[in-house]
Amino acid sequence: MKRKPPAATVYLNFCLSPGPGAAVVTIETRKVGRRVVARQVSSDPLAVDVSGVQPRECVSRWLESWTVPARLMGAGTYYVSMRVKDGYGQLSKAVGFSFVPGA
Repeated sequence: MKRKPPAATVYLNFCLSPGPGAAVVTIETRKVGRRVVARQVSSDPLAVDVSGVQPRECVSRWLESWTVPARLMGAGTYYVSMRVKDGYGQLSKAVGFSFVPGA
């Protein structure tokens, strides 16, 4: 029986000015001790209207979900850092979490 790949799901609350370039930026890292053994950066666009930057809006319970690549699972600790980039290119403070696979 083939196992399903591990997945991560996060709910975010944020305020931003949506528009071209607005995105949730996710940095995934696997570390063994202090050594980084794998890293991946991805960006999920938030722009619905790409004609220009829109007035500031707040969103509660925005859902981000993804499959964790196999190279990021294994020995060590899986770290995730997420930031929201608005239509002006400004980045939010990072939020993050970590866990030890199989623990």
